[in-house]
Amino acid sequence: MHYKNEFINPTLIGGGENWEVYRCEPINRISETIIMRIPKLDFGNSNNSFHDNYKRIKNLGLPTLKFLEIDQYRGKNVIITEDLNRQGNIIFVSPNSVVPKMPALLRKLSSDMGFNQESRKHSIAEVYRYKNKIDEIIDIEKFLKEVQDDLIRASKLKLIIDFDCYFFGTSRNKNKTTIKYLLADLDNIREAADENSYLIKQNISEFRKAFNSFLEYFVKDNENRRKYFEAVKEM
Repeated sequence: MHYKNEFINPTLIGGGENWEVYRCEPINRISETIIMRIPKLDFGNSNNSFHDNYKRIKNLGLPTLKFLEIDQYRGKNVIITEDLNRQGNIIFVSPNSVVPKMPALLRKLSSDMGFNQESRKHSIAEVYRYKNKIDEIIDIEKFLKEVQDDLIRASKLKLIIDFDCYFFGTSRNKNKTTIKYLLADLDNIREAADENSYLIKQNISEFRKAFNSFLEYFVKDNENRRKYFEAVKEM
């Protein structure tokens, strides 16, 4: 799957310190949007590191993007991936990008979600989930056990997965929903010098940081949420 610069209608939908994130249409597959990540600065081998981390996670069988490629757009090396929030029933969000920004962001947004070009650097999906919070997560104990098992496998291969790698997927239109995770922001995955018992503790700690932020910003403040915070502590 090679797109070879054949992109149309790029729309800025989010971004952080290192990347601008665009949704665009490939000419050769007009019916399916894709995501293009453009580095804000010249990070040397950052694209290759992103791609190498993707292959590591994919080979390990951990949940991640369906595809990821390095391509070129207007003379820059870019990352091309699937569009997680293309129009399906599941919406994926990363709490990392909203923790310091969400209150200020909401003041800038109109009630009808009319984003201007300046505010589009904040993720549209995360704003939607923040404004349409979840009441209840179904089978959270099963979800946390699956995550823990995945992190044990990753730790045995000496991988450290930072909190900002996590995206959490929930029902777009229902307040009672199951949950899944993907490792989709792959800058901060690295290899430890040695396997040791501390690695699993570190990986679980990073997951807790990500998931606690998800609960804080995207789940309603109710008895369910308090139970979820306690369940994460038990990992």
